[in-house]
Amino acid sequence: MLEQKGPFLALPRELRDKIYGCYLIVEGGYVFNPITDRLVAANNKPIDLALVYTCKLVALEMHNLGLKLNTINFSTVFSPEKRSTIGRFQHLRESYAAHELHLLKHAGPCINEDVFSHVEKVYPQFMPVIRIIQGGNIWPFDTINKTWGWVPSVFRRFVSEILQIVSRHPRFDDTMSQAWKRSFPIPNLIRFLSFSQKDLRFPTETLINAMRSTTGLGYFEPSRGVKYRTSATNSAVLFLATLSPGALSSLRKIVLHEDHESTCWPESHAQNLIPVCRNNPDLRVEQRVDLWRNVWPASAGPVTEIMGLSRTQLERERLDFMPSDNITRSHLAPWIMETLTLPSLGMPPQSFHLVLDGGPDPKLTTDAFEIVQRDASWQRAFEEHGAEHKVIQRSSESQYMMLKKSFILYGFPQAMHDITEKSSPMISCNFDIGPSWDIAPLQERSRAWSWYDWEEYWHDHQPKGFEPELPLPDWIDIRREAILLEDGFIENDW
Repeated sequence: MLEQKGPFLALPRELRDKIYGCYLIVEGGYVFNPITDRLVAANNKPIDLALVYTCKLVALEMHNLGLKLNTINFSTVFSPEKRSTIGRFQHLRESYAAHELHLLKHAGPCINEDVFSHVEKVYPQFMPVIRIIQGGNIWPFDTINKTWGWVPSVFRRFVSEILQIVSRHPRFDDTMSQAWKRSFPIPNLIRFLSFSQKDLRFPTETLINAMRSTTGLGYFEPSRGVKYRTSATNSAVLFLATLSPGALSSLRKIVLHEDHESTCWPESHAQNLIPVCRNNPDLRVEQRVDLWRNVWPASAGPVTEIMGLSRTQLERERLDFMPSDNITRSHLAPWIMETLTLPSLGMPPQSFHLVLDGGPDPKLTTDAFEIVQRDASWQRAFEEHGAEHKVIQRSSESQYMMLKKSFILYGFPQAMHDITEKSSPMISCNFDIGPSWDIAPLQERSRAWSWYDWEEYWHDHQPKGFEPELPLPDWIDIRREAILLEDGFIENDW
């Protein structure tokens, strides 16, 4: 055992610190093990801390130093034991959001000056939406763009906050009772609205049972063949909550490997890291989102649609390639725009960075991203078409522009331009993203187009889809990664 006056402790502190670094730094950093809920070395071996126990002074000098010197890695987590809980929680989260929107779009008689004042102050972009609801026009909420072109988590937060205000209106109970006769019954509206966004971040059986009894939806059993995963980001948030303040302040770099599809709108989960990043300005968080194993499979629709079908059936129904129509809108654009909205929610811009990971075939990813560039340019041309025809000045039409297929999300074309020019402060790609499209030919072609023409021609993607090749698995096998393979469950020719 080292003594306080031994040779090692007689060395200058600067030299001892270098020795500590050589001893503690692990190639690949630390990795979170979801089975033990502990950190391990990247080679999956226990972290060697024997030196810490040699004497009190060494222990004091090495305290939390491993967290400071090593990158902490998290990946998406699939737990067979928690699969049912996570699956039911996702179902209830989606149902809860749908219920809230249904309540709000029927709340026109309860919208008063208090509502207008709050929206004008906090959500001015949604003033047209509130006016539409007040006027009793609910059809736009059933269109392809259900968030009116805004960042999805912002729209969900807007709906929740406005419902809290309208629920105080004296006519709220009667108004909602009439509305809900045509839909699902909710036994207790006030209790339903008592669930906060904070409560709904992580699944617990107590929360699930309370939500289920309140919404009156009954018991939901998740599809037995689906791998319901927790995002790397939420896994990190749950682990960080177990650390002491001293350990949290020692962290310097976290990498979130979003390597598979996960539940409950994972593109917005980085919001849960804002308090950690604000309290530790030296921390840098990198979120790496796998396009081929996460973003694009999630855009292809529920995996339950292909379960039980043989490979031959999938090929016959042309489900063996990634459709170009799904590349941008469903998940990629939300990942990008959710990241860019983080600073407005309190995230220090230098603390967080999103990397779009093209996987092992960067050339194929570049080819696929040409569709993304096309869609971003298409929206820019669509917006300029509206301005040229003075639609922007006619509120009766402009408030519906963002409900068209040609309109993906507000700010998306500029975000893509910044990523392409490598000027985006928070987003980058590890592959060649390709150039932005020249929109002049589209502008000339569309000069006399109607709304119908824009909707019709939006589908003119070329090519119509992409078939991954080695070193990637084929598209069917990529989608199969979200399915539990059980004897007798998957057809033999898989």
